[in-house]
Amino acid sequence: MVQLLTELIKRLRKTSPTDRQVLALFSASILLLTGLTVMWLATSTRSAMLAAELEMLEARHAQLTNAINTLWSEIGEITSPQAMHERARAAGYRPAARIEFIGTSTTDSSEALHRSP
Repeated sequence: MVQLLTELIKRLRKTSPTDRQVLALFSASILLLTGLTVMWLATSTRSAMLAAELEMLEARHAQLTNAINTLWSEIGEITSPQAMHERARAAGYRPAARIEFIGTSTTDSSEALHRSP
């Protein structure tokens, strides 16, 4: 392998400068084309991976949205006045026979205590 490279270098030294420039330009073009191809492949692979991840996340979002909607429906059913009334009756609560109200004042309680009517 080493002999092959040394032989190639000797031949290259014997060629004209113009031929060496053409060979160098051709080699540089091949290297540039190879580099761009590798970058394109890396970019397209990353794009495909991101598309798959996005699809998975969209499916998860749809699942979570359905779960949230189901929970809101259950909350609505549980907190409906009829359901709450039935649960209260089952727990032993009954409507009050007599309702009393306690009066409150917006004034300071210490002032209310010292004032005589």
